[in-house]
Amino acid sequence: EKEQNLSQIEQDKKNLEEYIMKLFGTKYIDPRIRKQIKQYIEEYHYTYSGIHKALVYHYEINGGEIEKANGAIGIVPYTYQKAYNYYYAIWEAQQKNKDKEINQFVPKVKEIIIPIPEKKSKKRKLFSFLDEEDNNAE
Repeated sequence: EKEQNLSQIEQDKKNLEEYIMKLFGTKYIDPRIRKQIKQYIEEYHYTYSGIHKALVYHYEINGGEIEKANGAIGIVPYTYQKAYNYYYAIWEAQQKNKDKEINQFVPKVKEIIIPIPEKKSKKRKLFSFLDEEDNNAE
């Protein structure tokens, strides 16, 4: 159990590092990024896969600009919880739907008829003092 768990952590770390190298177009992990990863794991109790997902969420799903990263992953604490919520919602939907047969699904068709709007033409009376005087005279 523990050995398999360790290899999963090692795999997650490798996946994260490969993703960061691809993201920044480098063949190595910048020491500043290594320091950030270490800090996020030790101080915030983030996981390698969580950091990876936060980066994927920020850059691929949310369209974050890599130019604004300044060669580091400082965005992670700001996007980690949003990424978590996003992936959790997907997981939850999958759990709810895992025993449903997609080919058995028949959508309910509800036909809505929208009436053609009628044009109401109001005759606007042009205001003039003369009309008012005539009305008062009567």
